[in-house]
Amino acid sequence: MSLLFVFVHKARTQQQLNFDNYTQREGLASDITEGAIKDKRGFLWILTRNGLSRYDGLNFKNYPYNPTDTNGIRGQRLYALVADSTGRIWISMETGVCYYDEARDNFHYIYLKEDNGRWVSMPLCADGRTIWFAAQGVGLMKYDWVANRLTSTQLSERKTNHFLTLYKDRKGAIWVGTIHSGVFRYFPKTDKYLQYQHEDPTVEYSEKNYINSITEDKEGLMWLGSDGGGVQSLDVQKGIFSLYYPEQSAFKKPFAVVKKVEFFPNQTGDSILWCATFGKGVYQFNTRTKIFTKALVNPPLEKGLVSRFVNSFYLDSQNILWVSTQLGVSKVFFGKNRICSLKLPLQELGNPYVDNSIFEIKSDSKDSTILWMASWGCGILKYDFRRQKLIKAYLNKSPNVQHWNTRSVYFDRKKQLWAGTEDGLFWYDSAKDTFLEFEFKTLPHGSGKVIYDLVADAANNLWVASSSGVLRIDATSRKVQQFSVEQGLSDFVVNRLLLDSKQNLWVATRKGLNYFDTKIHKISYFIQEKTVNEDFNVALGMAFDKKGRLWLAARGGLSVLDVETKKFRNFGVKDGFNVNQCNDLYIDAAQNVWISTQGDLYVYETKTQVFRQFSVKDGLFGSFMGSASIMVLRAPLHDSNYGSINRI
Repeated sequence: MSLLFVFVHKARTQQQLNFDNYTQREGLASDITEGAIKDKRGFLWILTRNGLSRYDGLNFKNYPYNPTDTNGIRGQRLYALVADSTGRIWISMETGVCYYDEARDNFHYIYLKEDNGRWVSMPLCADGRTIWFAAQGVGLMKYDWVANRLTSTQLSERKTNHFLTLYKDRKGAIWVGTIHSGVFRYFPKTDKYLQYQHEDPTVEYSEKNYINSITEDKEGLMWLGSDGGGVQSLDVQKGIFSLYYPEQSAFKKPFAVVKKVEFFPNQTGDSILWCATFGKGVYQFNTRTKIFTKALVNPPLEKGLVSRFVNSFYLDSQNILWVSTQLGVSKVFFGKNRICSLKLPLQELGNPYVDNSIFEIKSDSKDSTILWMASWGCGILKYDFRRQKLIKAYLNKSPNVQHWNTRSVYFDRKKQLWAGTEDGLFWYDSAKDTFLEFEFKTLPHGSGKVIYDLVADAANNLWVASSSGVLRIDATSRKVQQFSVEQGLSDFVVNRLLLDSKQNLWVATRKGLNYFDTKIHKISYFIQEKTVNEDFNVALGMAFDKKGRLWLAARGGLSVLDVETKKFRNFGVKDGFNVNQCNDLYIDAAQNVWISTQGDLYVYETKTQVFRQFSVKDGLFGSFMGSASIMVLRAPLHDSNYGSINRI
């Protein structure tokens, strides 16, 4: 039996990758996937050969192919996904173009192809209030979704052109990749176009002119992914192509099928071109040195891409790369965050009641490499992080087994260490290296001496959240003053305490949030009376952001209180947060909100307003997250064999 620590920190090399693979077994509509994009709520939309799949971080919701449903997915082949300036999702398929109507949870078509029996690829491109798409026999089409106006432009006299991809360059021109006809560059202001293609008199339709993808570097050089010409660069001024091949095959023939090319300047710099190949995984191409390197592969014996036949990829705002393949979708973590593990054996403690739960962690006031942990069943643990060694366990041999179950550890302003247990408050005597019980006089109200939380004010008076209300221990006299239901608290069981900048106390009880003016001893309430879920009033964790808003981790989920207007906002499925109970939270320097839940670890990025989830697949052990401290997430995980800590 052992305790597992899990730390999230900066990875040093790009090679440290973590993969999650999703197939039909996990809920995808089909294993064959051809593209993905995230919407404004953080949902991932995936193009498959059997309709559209939406992934909320936990479950898939599928919109299958149904040619008879006028508001459903009417095409068997889906080709492109884009988001417009409002975040609305647009989809093109062999039968037409539509957008997702979030309010009705269905699809509204703005264009339907007349000949539904003929295979036609229709790529998409979003440009402000305009959606561009192209179709064989019609040409390039422009839809103004504000004015609800559709216009078309014929790109060439040859109406049999098949169109594969669209791209808008920095000067506003629309590039169109075709099958066997190279690329067109269309100028919307003048309604004119230019065509660029390889001239090969010996081959009627050169595979080098089969263009799957288009992108642009910072110098204005165009880069193309093709079916027969590998990666190509196009000098627009000179009209000259250059061809580059990822590798030679066993038959000494260049491997050439490149389905997608794109630069990720914030991730790997502006000279590295990412290339999705059909059969060799994902490559990186250095446009300066002209050297290919394998980035993501499909190894037979270790975890990697679900398939080496890659159709597309998409880098979301969380630096997660979603790779669409012929056998499912791969989720790739790289760059800023990774998860590593550290085990701590607990069987040496000899405690038959151990269930390996960690409720709180604090770094030592003198040596930050020493961690103090409140455990359930093992008392207080002292751990040397540098040497990765358990130094000592305290209170685990007490004749009162309730002392083994500790809920909180806290250093006051004079660096005195306190510990709260299921039956009383203890203080650490450093001279004797032991914990001594703080003797309370008989408490007239409440249900006992369970200590849930501790906080010291500017004068070092210690405020205690207990099962008998709020207790104030005077810094000088050590006299105890009790505030409970008779003094105005909404309940005598107090889960959490938080001091604001005015040294007033926010008190989270079983029956709502209380505001305690510590100068005049006046209590007021902040309770959601009209909420659908009353458990939103049972806060288990609190933190202020820089805007003065109070974030609450509650049994009903995550909410935030605007203290000035006294209005709450509750987060739910529509926000991309499908969680019923939150146990605690922490706000980092970037104002991201980290939330420990009954399931996994989440982070809410306030800039993008998107939730990111960390689960067992990311390296966490167990499936229950507890509470968190200011240095690390409090009581991160519980499970029958492992406890865990997530370092921010």
